[in-house]
Amino acid sequence: LAILAPKNVKNQVLSVHVVHHSGRNVNGYPVVILLHHMLQQVVRNTSYFLISSVGQKILAFLYFTLLARTLGPEATGQYMLALSFTALFAVVVDCGLSPVLTRTGAQDQSIVGRILRRIIGCKLLLACAVVPLVVMAGFIAGYEYSVLVLIATASLVMVGDSIHLTLYAGLRSLQKFQYEAQGVVAAKIVVLLVGIPFILLKLPLPYLMLPLAASTLLNIGYAWWVIGRVSPAGSHPAEQGETLVRQPVLPL
Repeated sequence: LAILAPKNVKNQVLSVHVVHHSGRNVNGYPVVILLHHMLQQVVRNTSYFLISSVGQKILAFLYFTLLARTLGPEATGQYMLALSFTALFAVVVDCGLSPVLTRTGAQDQSIVGRILRRIIGCKLLLACAVVPLVVMAGFIAGYEYSVLVLIATASLVMVGDSIHLTLYAGLRSLQKFQYEAQGVVAAKIVVLLVGIPFILLKLPLPYLMLPLAASTLLNIGYAWWVIGRVSPAGSHPAEQGETLVRQPVLPL
């Protein structure tokens, strides 16, 4: 409820037990109406997540089915190996910072921009160390050169995914779930539109990472634009007047 419910409703619900004993309303509204409004907001936000999750999984299923049938088992195995191997290191880039942003920003929306700036700066610093580490780990594992190129390309996509997930975490803290649902589904559509021609043309495997990169860039640009529109005055990262990495990020 601390995330899914609007901030003004959360503050009102905190005084429900007082109102119950005093018989008074909250801001002129009966407590039952306030609780009903909060429940509607929770259901609405949950529905956004459900629809977007189902939609993106259907689109991903269609895309990877076509990918596997066109490339064959060996090339598909190399492609999925690069994505799976890179995903092992994604947790190092995130370090649980996105949930920190969602929880802290939901408590005080005026500091979303400052925390978002620190977290992005921290992730960029971690990415500078993790990407070479991923490629080195693939080299030590004995993968051939073509697979190492795929792993390096997938690592860059992983960094972009981590950043756009952080931006969407900021939107969650602002209780704007519908924008994330729209962006996620739109990104999967971009993967289909860009990836299907590449698959049909049978381009080399590194080119098949470009559809994922295009969807990541779309998510980053869209989420940044939405935050600029819906965030409270002065809480957008671009309005803070400081660079991404100037603030201390280690405490986060």
